[in-house]
Amino acid sequence: MKGVHFPSTLQPQKYPGGEIQWATYRSNPKHYPNPEGQEFGENLQQKQSQMSVAILRIKPGGLRVPHWHFNANEHGYVLQGTAWIGVIANDNVTVFNASQGHVVFFPRNRVHWMKNLGSEDLMVVLFFGSNEEVKSLDVDEAFFGTPEDIAARALQPSGGVKFIRTFQKFPEAQSVNLPPNLGQLVHSVNYQQSEDTQVWRYFYDLGASPIHPFQGGQFQWAPYRSSRTSANPNELIYIRSLNEESRSLTLATLRIFVNELGQPHYHFNANELAYVVSGCARAGLVMESGKSVTFDVAIGDVIFFPVGTQHYLKSVCDEELLLVVAYSTGKEVRKGFGGGVGSQKGKVGSQRIRIWQLWVRMGSDGSVFGSDGSLGYVRSYGSLFGSYGGLWGLMDPYLAAMGLYGDQWIPIWQLWGSMGFNGSLFGSYGSI
Repeated sequence: MKGVHFPSTLQPQKYPGGEIQWATYRSNPKHYPNPEGQEFGENLQQKQSQMSVAILRIKPGGLRVPHWHFNANEHGYVLQGTAWIGVIANDNVTVFNASQGHVVFFPRNRVHWMKNLGSEDLMVVLFFGSNEEVKSLDVDEAFFGTPEDIAARALQPSGGVKFIRTFQKFPEAQSVNLPPNLGQLVHSVNYQQSEDTQVWRYFYDLGASPIHPFQGGQFQWAPYRSSRTSANPNELIYIRSLNEESRSLTLATLRIFVNELGQPHYHFNANELAYVVSGCARAGLVMESGKSVTFDVAIGDVIFFPVGTQHYLKSVCDEELLLVVAYSTGKEVRKGFGGGVGSQKGKVGSQRIRIWQLWVRMGSDGSVFGSDGSLGYVRSYGSLFGSYGGLWGLMDPYLAAMGLYGDQWIPIWQLWGSMGFNGSLFGSYGSI
Protein backbone atom coordinates (compact mmCIF):
# COMPACT_ATOMS: atom_id res chain seq x y z
CA MET A 1 0.00 0.00 0.00
CA LYS A 2 1.57 3.29 -1.12
CA GLY A 3 2.85 5.56 1.63
CA VAL A 4 1.85 3.40 4.63
CA HIS A 5 3.62 0.09 3.89
CA PHE A 6 7.41 -0.30 3.55
CA PRO A 7 8.29 -3.87 2.45
CA SER A 8 11.38 -5.70 3.74
CA THR A 9 12.58 -6.45 0.21
CA LEU A 10 14.39 -3.11 -0.12
CA GLN A 11 18.17 -3.45 0.03
CA PRO A 12 20.08 -2.16 3.11
CA GLN A 13 23.25 -0.06 3.16
CA LYS A 14 26.20 -2.38 3.78
CA TYR A 15 29.32 -1.55 5.81
CA PRO A 16 32.44 -3.54 6.77
CA GLY A 17 30.92 -4.50 10.13
CA GLY A 18 27.23 -4.76 9.33
CA GLU A 19 24.34 -3.03 7.56
CA ILE A 20 21.54 -0.49 8.04
CA GLN A 21 18.15 -0.46 6.32
CA TRP A 22 16.25 2.84 6.46
CA ALA A 23 12.57 3.70 6.12
CA THR A 24 12.81 7.47 6.22
CA TYR A 25 12.40 10.75 4.38
CA ARG A 26 15.28 11.82 2.14
CA SER A 27 15.87 15.48 1.25
CA ASN A 28 17.51 14.34 -1.99
CA PRO A 29 15.10 12.11 -3.99
CA LYS A 30 18.09 10.36 -5.59
CA HIS A 31 18.93 8.82 -2.22
CA TYR A 32 15.76 6.73 -2.08
CA PRO A 33 16.31 3.04 -2.90
CA ASN A 34 13.29 2.91 -5.25
CA PRO A 35 9.93 4.63 -5.92
CA GLU A 36 8.18 2.60 -3.20
CA GLY A 37 10.70 3.77 -0.59
CA GLN A 38 10.26 7.35 -1.81
CA GLU A 39 6.47 7.20 -1.43
CA PHE A 40 6.82 5.90 2.12
CA GLY A 41 9.46 8.47 3.13
CA GLU A 42 7.60 11.41 1.63
CA ASN A 43 4.38 10.33 3.34
CA LEU A 44 6.17 10.30 6.73
CA GLN A 45 7.26 13.87 6.04
CA GLN A 46 3.96 15.14 4.61
CA LYS A 47 1.95 13.69 7.51
CA GLN A 48 4.36 15.25 10.03
CA SER A 49 4.89 11.80 11.54
CA GLN A 50 7.74 12.99 13.82
CA MET A 51 9.26 9.54 13.28
CA SER A 52 11.45 7.42 11.03
CA VAL A 53 12.86 3.93 11.46
CA ALA A 54 15.97 1.90 10.67
CA ILE A 55 17.03 -1.72 11.18
CA LEU A 56 20.65 -2.04 12.33
CA ARG A 57 22.56 -5.31 12.02
CA ILE A 58 26.08 -5.56 13.52
CA LYS A 59 28.32 -8.59 12.96
CA PRO A 60 29.97 -10.35 15.97
CA GLY A 61 32.64 -8.06 17.39
CA GLY A 62 31.41 -5.18 15.22
CA LEU A 63 30.91 -1.62 16.42
CA ARG A 64 28.41 1.11 15.55
CA VAL A 65 30.88 3.91 15.90
CA PRO A 66 30.48 6.69 18.46
CA HIS A 67 28.20 9.31 16.91
CA TRP A 68 25.40 11.72 17.69
CA HIS A 69 22.25 13.07 16.04
CA PHE A 70 21.59 16.78 15.65
CA ASN A 71 17.84 16.70 15.07
CA ALA A 72 16.34 13.60 16.68
CA ASN A 73 16.16 11.49 19.80
CA GLU A 74 16.82 7.81 19.13
CA HIS A 75 14.91 4.88 20.65
CA GLY A 76 16.06 1.31 20.04
CA TYR A 77 14.62 -2.14 20.69
CA VAL A 78 17.04 -5.11 20.73
CA LEU A 79 15.63 -7.88 18.54
CA GLN A 80 18.58 -10.27 18.80
CA GLY A 81 21.99 -10.53 20.44
CA THR A 82 23.78 -8.61 23.21
CA ALA A 83 25.05 -5.06 22.87
CA TRP A 84 27.57 -3.06 24.86
CA ILE A 85 26.17 0.48 25.00
CA GLY A 86 27.98 3.70 25.81
CA VAL A 87 26.48 7.18 26.26
CA ILE A 88 28.46 10.36 26.94
CA ALA A 89 26.82 13.30 28.76
CA ASN A 90 29.08 16.21 29.68
CA ASP A 91 32.00 14.56 31.53
CA ASN A 92 30.06 11.44 32.45
CA VAL A 93 30.22 8.15 30.51
CA THR A 94 27.41 5.64 31.12
CA VAL A 95 27.97 2.06 29.91
CA PHE A 96 25.75 -1.01 30.14
CA ASN A 97 24.74 -4.18 28.32
CA ALA A 98 21.41 -4.59 26.53
CA SER A 99 19.94 -7.80 25.11
CA GLN A 100 16.75 -9.08 23.51
CA GLY A 101 13.65 -7.29 24.80
CA HIS A 102 15.54 -4.26 26.11
CA VAL A 103 14.90 -0.67 25.03
CA VAL A 104 17.66 1.94 24.74
CA PHE A 105 17.25 5.71 24.54
CA PHE A 106 19.79 8.20 23.15
CA PRO A 107 18.80 11.88 23.53
CA ARG A 108 19.56 14.30 20.73
CA ASN A 109 23.18 15.56 20.60
CA ARG A 110 24.32 12.82 23.02
CA VAL A 111 27.38 10.84 21.86
CA HIS A 112 26.70 7.09 21.96
CA TRP A 113 27.94 3.80 20.54
CA MET A 114 26.88 0.17 20.29
CA LYS A 115 29.14 -2.89 20.09
CA ASN A 116 28.15 -6.51 19.46
CA LEU A 117 29.40 -8.66 22.35
CA GLY A 118 27.91 -11.94 21.17
CA SER A 119 28.64 -14.68 18.66
CA GLU A 120 25.54 -13.96 16.53
CA ASP A 121 24.50 -10.86 14.63
CA LEU A 122 23.16 -8.04 16.79
CA MET A 123 19.84 -6.72 15.45
CA VAL A 124 18.21 -3.53 16.71
CA VAL A 125 15.17 -1.68 15.39
CA LEU A 126 15.81 2.06 15.76
CA PHE A 127 13.11 4.75 15.87
CA PHE A 128 14.07 8.42 15.48
CA GLY A 129 11.91 11.31 16.70
CA SER A 130 11.87 13.32 13.49
CA ASN A 131 10.10 13.14 10.13
CA GLU A 132 13.05 14.97 8.55
CA GLU A 133 16.15 13.18 7.37
CA VAL A 134 18.19 12.24 10.46
CA LYS A 135 21.37 14.31 10.66
CA SER A 136 24.30 12.54 12.32
CA LEU A 137 28.02 12.95 12.82
CA ASP A 138 30.32 9.98 13.40
CA VAL A 139 33.39 10.30 15.60
CA ASP A 140 35.72 9.43 12.73
CA GLU A 141 34.25 12.26 10.66
CA ALA A 142 34.76 14.63 13.57
CA PHE A 143 38.26 13.31 14.18
CA PHE A 144 39.47 13.55 10.59
CA GLY A 145 37.81 16.95 10.23
CA THR A 146 39.85 18.34 13.13
CA PRO A 147 43.25 19.94 12.39
CA GLU A 148 46.14 17.70 13.46
CA ASP A 149 47.63 20.12 15.98
CA ILE A 150 44.27 20.71 17.69
CA ALA A 151 43.58 16.95 17.87
CA ALA A 152 47.05 16.39 19.35
CA ARG A 153 46.55 19.05 22.02
CA ALA A 154 43.08 17.72 22.88
CA LEU A 155 44.01 14.02 23.06
CA GLN A 156 47.60 14.51 24.27
CA PRO A 157 48.96 11.23 22.84
CA SER A 158 52.57 10.33 23.69
CA GLY A 159 53.58 10.63 20.03
CA GLY A 160 52.01 14.06 19.57
CA VAL A 161 51.16 15.15 16.03
CA LYS A 162 53.22 12.29 14.54
CA PHE A 163 50.94 9.80 16.29
CA ILE A 164 47.83 11.60 15.00
CA ARG A 165 49.19 11.37 11.44
CA THR A 166 49.33 7.56 11.67
CA PHE A 167 45.52 7.39 11.57
CA GLN A 168 44.13 6.56 8.17
CA LYS A 169 40.78 7.57 6.78
CA PHE A 170 38.96 4.98 4.72
CA PRO A 171 37.55 6.14 1.37
CA GLU A 172 34.09 4.63 2.04
CA ALA A 173 31.67 5.32 4.88
CA GLN A 174 32.46 3.48 8.11
CA SER A 175 29.26 3.81 10.11
CA VAL A 176 29.73 0.25 11.33
CA ASN A 177 33.37 -0.41 12.32
CA LEU A 178 36.05 2.27 12.31
CA PRO A 179 39.40 2.28 10.48
CA PRO A 180 41.63 -0.25 12.33
CA ASN A 181 43.87 2.11 14.30
CA LEU A 182 41.11 4.51 15.37
CA GLY A 183 38.73 1.64 16.01
CA GLN A 184 41.28 -0.06 18.26
CA LEU A 185 41.10 2.85 20.69
CA VAL A 186 37.34 2.45 21.07
CA HIS A 187 37.34 -1.37 21.13
CA SER A 188 40.01 -1.35 23.84
CA VAL A 189 38.20 1.04 26.18
CA ASN A 190 37.59 -0.64 29.54
CA TYR A 191 34.62 0.86 31.38
CA GLN A 192 32.83 -0.75 34.30
CA GLN A 193 29.04 -1.23 34.22
CA SER A 194 27.46 2.00 35.46
CA GLU A 195 25.11 2.33 38.43
CA ASP A 196 21.40 1.76 37.87
CA THR A 197 20.64 5.41 38.58
CA GLN A 198 22.68 6.28 35.49
CA VAL A 199 21.84 3.27 33.31
CA TRP A 200 18.05 3.68 33.54
CA ARG A 201 18.27 7.14 32.02
CA TYR A 202 18.98 5.34 28.75
CA PHE A 203 17.59 1.83 29.35
CA TYR A 204 14.20 0.16 29.88
CA ASP A 205 13.47 -3.55 30.34
CA LEU A 206 10.39 -3.74 28.13
CA GLY A 207 10.44 -7.53 28.07
CA ALA A 208 9.91 -7.63 31.84
CA SER A 209 7.28 -4.87 31.93
CA PRO A 210 3.63 -5.60 32.85
CA ILE A 211 1.45 -7.31 30.24
CA HIS A 212 -1.69 -5.41 29.24
CA PRO A 213 -4.07 -7.91 27.62
CA PHE A 214 -6.91 -7.24 25.24
CA GLN A 215 -9.21 -9.65 23.47
CA GLY A 216 -7.01 -11.40 20.90
CA GLY A 217 -3.61 -10.20 22.08
CA GLN A 218 -1.50 -8.13 24.45
CA PHE A 219 0.68 -5.02 24.78
CA GLN A 220 3.84 -4.29 26.75
CA TRP A 221 4.88 -0.64 27.03
CA ALA A 222 8.04 1.43 27.60
CA PRO A 223 6.63 3.08 29.58
CA TYR A 224 2.90 2.67 30.22
CA ARG A 225 1.65 5.88 31.87
CA SER A 226 -1.78 4.92 33.14
CA SER A 227 -2.60 5.95 36.69
CA ARG A 228 -3.69 2.35 37.16
CA THR A 229 -0.10 1.19 36.80
CA SER A 230 2.60 2.10 39.31
CA ALA A 231 6.24 2.43 38.22
CA ASN A 232 9.22 1.22 40.23
CA PRO A 233 12.10 3.62 41.03
CA ASN A 234 14.17 2.60 37.99
CA GLU A 235 11.22 3.00 35.64
CA LEU A 236 10.63 6.48 37.06
CA ILE A 237 14.22 7.38 36.17
CA TYR A 238 13.53 6.40 32.54
CA ILE A 239 10.23 8.32 32.47
CA ARG A 240 11.91 11.47 33.82
CA SER A 241 14.65 11.10 31.24
CA LEU A 242 12.04 11.02 28.46
CA ASN A 243 10.26 14.04 29.94
CA GLU A 244 13.47 16.06 29.83
CA GLU A 245 13.56 15.78 26.04
CA SER A 246 11.17 17.20 23.48
CA ARG A 247 9.71 14.86 20.86
CA SER A 248 10.46 11.67 22.75
CA LEU A 249 8.58 8.53 21.69
CA THR A 250 6.68 5.74 23.41
CA LEU A 251 7.68 2.19 22.45
CA ALA A 252 5.68 -0.99 22.83
CA THR A 253 5.48 -4.59 21.70
CA LEU A 254 2.17 -5.73 20.29
CA ARG A 255 1.21 -9.42 20.09
CA ILE A 256 -1.87 -10.57 18.21
CA PHE A 257 -2.57 -14.25 18.67
CA VAL A 258 -3.01 -16.68 15.77
CA ASN A 259 -6.07 -15.79 13.65
CA GLU A 260 -7.10 -13.08 16.11
CA LEU A 261 -8.00 -9.45 15.46
CA GLY A 262 -6.46 -6.22 16.72
CA GLN A 263 -9.65 -4.19 17.14
CA PRO A 264 -10.34 -1.29 14.72
CA HIS A 265 -9.33 1.95 16.40
CA TYR A 266 -7.43 5.20 15.96
CA HIS A 267 -5.14 7.36 18.14
CA PHE A 268 -6.06 10.85 19.32
CA ASN A 269 -2.54 12.07 20.02
CA ALA A 270 0.04 10.03 18.12
CA ASN A 271 1.18 8.68 14.80
CA GLU A 272 2.05 4.98 14.85
CA LEU A 273 5.05 3.32 13.18
CA ALA A 274 5.45 -0.47 13.50
CA TYR A 275 8.04 -3.09 12.52
CA VAL A 276 6.90 -6.69 11.99
CA VAL A 277 9.12 -9.10 13.97
CA SER A 278 7.19 -12.34 13.37
CA GLY A 279 3.98 -13.61 11.87
CA CYS A 280 1.93 -12.14 9.04
CA ALA A 281 -1.20 -10.02 8.95
CA ARG A 282 -3.89 -8.33 6.95
CA ALA A 283 -3.85 -4.59 7.67
CA GLY A 284 -6.75 -2.25 7.01
CA LEU A 285 -7.33 1.46 7.36
CA VAL A 286 -9.74 4.19 6.34
CA MET A 287 -8.08 6.95 4.32
CA GLU A 288 -8.91 10.66 4.71
CA SER A 289 -11.20 10.37 1.69
CA GLY A 290 -13.29 7.78 3.56
CA LYS A 291 -12.12 4.95 1.32
CA SER A 292 -11.11 1.76 3.16
CA VAL A 293 -8.06 -0.20 1.97
CA THR A 294 -6.37 -3.45 2.98
CA PHE A 295 -2.90 -4.89 2.39
CA ASP A 296 -0.77 -7.80 3.59
CA VAL A 297 2.29 -7.42 5.82
CA ALA A 298 5.04 -9.91 6.68
CA ILE A 299 8.28 -10.22 8.69
CA GLY A 300 10.58 -7.22 8.23
CA ASP A 301 7.88 -4.88 6.89
CA VAL A 302 7.21 -1.42 8.33
CA ILE A 303 3.68 0.01 8.69
CA PHE A 304 2.61 3.63 9.22
CA PHE A 305 -0.78 4.70 10.63
CA PRO A 306 -1.21 8.51 10.78
CA VAL A 307 -2.86 10.13 13.79
CA GLY A 308 -6.67 9.91 13.64
CA THR A 309 -6.64 7.17 11.00
CA GLN A 310 -8.88 4.21 11.81
CA HIS A 311 -6.97 0.97 11.35
CA TYR A 312 -6.74 -2.68 12.37
CA LEU A 313 -4.44 -5.72 12.11
CA LYS A 314 -5.66 -9.29 11.71
CA SER A 315 -3.25 -12.21 12.24
CA VAL A 316 -3.60 -14.52 9.23
CA CYS A 317 -0.94 -17.24 9.56
CA ASP A 318 0.01 -20.05 11.95
CA GLU A 319 2.45 -17.88 13.93
CA GLU A 320 1.35 -15.14 16.29
CA LEU A 321 1.92 -11.61 15.03
CA LEU A 322 4.61 -9.65 16.91
CA LEU A 323 5.39 -6.01 16.22
CA VAL A 324 7.64 -3.38 17.77
CA VAL A 325 5.62 -0.19 17.74
CA ALA A 326 6.60 3.46 18.21
CA TYR A 327 4.17 6.30 18.92
CA SER A 328 5.02 9.95 18.31
CA THR A 329 4.43 11.02 21.90
CA GLY A 330 6.22 10.58 25.19
CA LYS A 331 2.85 10.73 26.94
CA GLU A 332 0.24 8.01 27.34
CA VAL A 333 -1.12 6.96 23.95
CA ARG A 334 -4.87 7.67 23.69
CA LYS A 335 -7.09 5.37 21.66
CA GLY A 336 -10.58 5.82 20.21
CA PHE A 337 -13.07 3.61 18.39
CA GLY A 338 -15.04 6.07 16.27
CA GLY A 339 -14.99 9.49 14.63
CA GLY A 340 -11.49 9.16 13.22
CA VAL A 341 -9.79 11.86 11.17
CA GLY A 342 -11.25 15.26 11.89
CA SER A 343 -12.67 14.34 15.31
CA GLN A 344 -11.67 15.97 18.56
CA LYS A 345 -13.20 16.07 22.03
CA GLY A 346 -16.21 14.02 20.96
CA LYS A 347 -17.08 16.34 18.06
CA VAL A 348 -16.92 15.05 14.53
CA GLY A 349 -15.27 17.26 11.93
CA SER A 350 -15.83 17.39 8.18
CA GLN A 351 -14.38 13.94 7.49
CA ARG A 352 -16.92 11.88 9.48
CA ILE A 353 -15.24 8.57 8.73
CA ARG A 354 -17.46 5.63 9.72
CA ILE A 355 -15.89 2.65 11.40
CA TRP A 356 -18.44 0.27 9.88
CA GLN A 357 -16.49 0.68 6.65
CA LEU A 358 -13.67 -1.23 8.28
CA TRP A 359 -16.01 -3.93 9.51
CA VAL A 360 -17.52 -4.42 6.07
CA ARG A 361 -14.03 -4.54 4.55
CA MET A 362 -12.84 -7.02 7.14
CA GLY A 363 -15.90 -9.21 6.66
CA SER A 364 -15.59 -9.43 2.89
CA ASP A 365 -13.66 -12.71 3.08
CA GLY A 366 -15.93 -14.15 5.76
CA SER A 367 -13.00 -14.74 8.11
CA VAL A 368 -13.98 -12.46 10.99
CA PHE A 369 -17.52 -11.14 11.00
CA GLY A 370 -19.18 -13.14 8.20
CA SER A 371 -19.79 -12.08 4.62
CA ASP A 372 -22.30 -9.40 5.61
CA GLY A 373 -20.08 -7.90 8.35
CA SER A 374 -23.11 -7.82 10.66
CA LEU A 375 -22.71 -6.37 14.12
CA GLY A 376 -24.86 -9.17 15.52
CA TYR A 377 -22.01 -11.53 14.68
CA VAL A 378 -19.55 -9.17 16.27
CA ARG A 379 -21.43 -9.54 19.53
CA SER A 380 -21.46 -13.33 19.37
CA TYR A 381 -17.79 -13.24 18.41
CA GLY A 382 -16.99 -11.86 21.84
CA SER A 383 -18.32 -8.34 22.26
CA LEU A 384 -15.75 -6.26 20.46
CA PHE A 385 -15.75 -3.52 23.08
CA GLY A 386 -16.62 -5.70 26.07
CA SER A 387 -13.14 -5.53 27.55
CA TYR A 388 -13.32 -1.73 27.56
CA GLY A 389 -16.18 -1.34 30.00
CA GLY A 390 -19.15 -3.14 28.44
CA LEU A 391 -19.95 -0.45 25.89
CA TRP A 392 -22.34 -2.73 24.05
CA GLY A 393 -24.82 -2.43 26.91
CA LEU A 394 -24.74 1.35 26.67
CA MET A 395 -24.85 1.37 22.88
CA ASP A 396 -27.76 -1.08 22.53
CA PRO A 397 -30.49 1.61 22.49
CA TYR A 398 -28.77 3.25 19.55
CA LEU A 399 -28.13 -0.03 17.76
CA ALA A 400 -31.77 -1.13 17.89
CA ALA A 401 -32.49 -0.04 14.33
CA MET A 402 -29.37 -1.83 13.14
CA GLY A 403 -30.34 -5.01 14.93
CA LEU A 404 -33.92 -5.00 13.64
CA TYR A 405 -33.25 -3.80 10.14
CA GLY A 406 -29.97 -5.20 8.85
CA ASP A 407 -29.94 -2.95 5.83
CA GLN A 408 -29.81 0.25 7.89
CA TRP A 409 -26.16 1.09 8.64
CA ILE A 410 -25.91 3.73 11.33
CA PRO A 411 -22.65 5.75 11.07
CA ILE A 412 -20.84 5.20 14.33
CA TRP A 413 -19.94 8.87 14.68
CA GLN A 414 -23.65 9.41 15.37
CA LEU A 415 -23.36 6.94 18.22
CA TRP A 416 -20.41 8.83 19.68
CA GLY A 417 -22.32 12.11 19.41
CA SER A 418 -25.37 10.68 21.16
CA MET A 419 -23.43 8.85 23.83
CA GLY A 420 -21.09 11.73 24.54
CA PHE A 421 -23.81 14.34 24.73
CA ASN A 422 -23.75 14.55 28.51
CA GLY A 423 -19.99 14.00 28.72
CA SER A 424 -20.43 11.07 31.08
CA LEU A 425 -18.88 8.37 28.93
CA PHE A 426 -15.75 9.51 27.19
CA GLY A 427 -14.49 12.60 28.98
CA SER A 428 -12.91 15.57 27.25
CA TYR A 429 -10.85 13.52 24.76
CA GLY A 430 -13.24 10.68 24.08
CA SER A 431 -11.00 8.33 26.06
CA ILE A 432 -12.58 5.41 27.86
